[in-house]
Amino acid sequence: RRRENDVAYLGLRSLKRESSDRLVSRLLKDRSITVTAEQLGDLVNLCDGHPFNFYRMIEEIEQRGVGPFLANPKEFIDWKHRQSSEYLNKIPLTHEDKLILSLLVLVPELDFDAIVAALPIDSANASDALLRLASLHVVEVDAEWGTISPALRTAVGGDSRIGLGGSI
Repeated sequence: RRRENDVAYLGLRSLKRESSDRLVSRLLKDRSITVTAEQLGDLVNLCDGHPFNFYRMIEEIEQRGVGPFLANPKEFIDWKHRQSSEYLNKIPLTHEDKLILSLLVLVPELDFDAIVAALPIDSANASDALLRLASLHVVEVDAEWGTISPALRTAVGGDSRIGLGGSI
């Protein structure tokens, strides 16, 4: 992100499994890297549906090879967790944001009515918080259902600002 206000950003949701398979397959094919169906599945699973993760993973595979990468993807996993934690730490979370994220850590997918019923906040504040979290790519909302973005799940679960702590 830039401080200057001359660039517009488009939110990018995590990719569905089929789209992730196609993207990884295409990126590998463009670099003449062949993989088995099992390896492709493992690579897709490692990326959490986030396109930026796919491109970083491909860079590592080009340097190390598919077999060595899959044998020990620790460096890649550490990198993606570090990236998501740094991103999340830059976001100032409101009280409502923290409550919603704490609830979604416990119950990974909830509809709007269940979120409002479970939390001590009114529906207007819950709606505003969900919209804000969705615009920041922390939460994905599909119809009425909300879930923590796959690429940020680990970061949200490990963020010390987020936790029930008897607040519900």
